[in-house]
Amino acid sequence: FVDISYKSAISDGIYLIKVNSVIAIKRLQNDFAGNVVIKSDNSCYDTTNANLKDVNIIGRVIYILNGKKV
Repeated sequence: FVDISYKSAISDGIYLIKVNSVIAIKRLQNDFAGNVVIKSDNSCYDTTNANLKDVNIIGRVIYILNGKKV
């Protein structure tokens, strides 16, 4: 579930973001100098750095449902 009332990365966490017209759920680590580290739990994707101005935060992930394949 995503809380769309969060429009900025006020703390480290998992966010729904839009960067360069790509929407994704990523872990953000704010360095409080205007930059952010964008991480993925999927090891196939590299960690990237971005200016916080270039990251559009749609909301913060507040709950994750883990389901089993039936």
